[in-house]
Amino acid sequence: PTLVMDPELKDEFRLDVFLTKKHGIHSRSGWQKRITRGDVLVNNELCLKPNTKISESDTVTVAELVKQAAQYSPVVLYEDENVLVVNKPSGILVHATTNVAREQTLVDIFADKLSFEQSNRPGVVHRLDRDTSGVIIFAKNEATKLYIQKQFASMSVKKTYRAVLSGQLATKKGVISKPLKRDPHHPGIWMVSPEGKPSETVFTRIDTSNDDSRVELEPKTGRTHQLRVHCASIGHPIVGDRLYNPNSTATRLMLHAASLEVSIAHNDRRTFAADLPEGF
Repeated sequence: PTLVMDPELKDEFRLDVFLTKKHGIHSRSGWQKRITRGDVLVNNELCLKPNTKISESDTVTVAELVKQAAQYSPVVLYEDENVLVVNKPSGILVHATTNVAREQTLVDIFADKLSFEQSNRPGVVHRLDRDTSGVIIFAKNEATKLYIQKQFASMSVKKTYRAVLSGQLATKKGVISKPLKRDPHHPGIWMVSPEGKPSETVFTRIDTSNDDSRVELEPKTGRTHQLRVHCASIGHPIVGDRLYNPNSTATRLMLHAASLEVSIAHNDRRTFAADLPEGF
């Protein structure tokens, strides 16, 4: 929508203040984030500074987000003054991948709760792929963010996933230990390579059908696309994986972050769990 300044706002010519008063929806910090992300034009020119001074003669345009929150129903699993834990739906990005985004992200939906820092990924300490569902934790202040990030960096968190793999997995339990690196010819894809970073995944078969296997996956390292690449590398790619199992006809990636064990404060170790989505 294009907005017109009200005369009563004449003493508040900051762009973020104007948007907050004229076009509610977000808090002032939420509007600051949208401005720095590239969602606002002033006189048809991109404006990235929330403190930009505007006048009554200026035209302010706000880009509409392609995907609205109503399409998703992220459930808050736990919240206190330090953390926000959410059951992420499949299909939504955790955060904008660039400073300019044209679709709504999980961070957008909870922008008011994560407004302690101005970036395209406020409060983000780890992430899930767009098509992966399940438990994700956000920090609500800088101290907690650093505290939890250190746990992910030292691999002291415990993550457990549930997945459906193509084909009958013959082995009941095992470890996939294969180094991974980015495919030099396809930057969005990762591959097994002796030049890659050490990566390890523990798998446990739950049951099998004629065509598929349900498994529990526990990544011991946290590489991008690790579970997806590791499963594909043993001949059992995840059902619905558009990158590593392109022949699958499933409507979603059958990968779900079922639980996350992490310390949210000193001497406060918690395990958060998210039920499997319908049809999983």
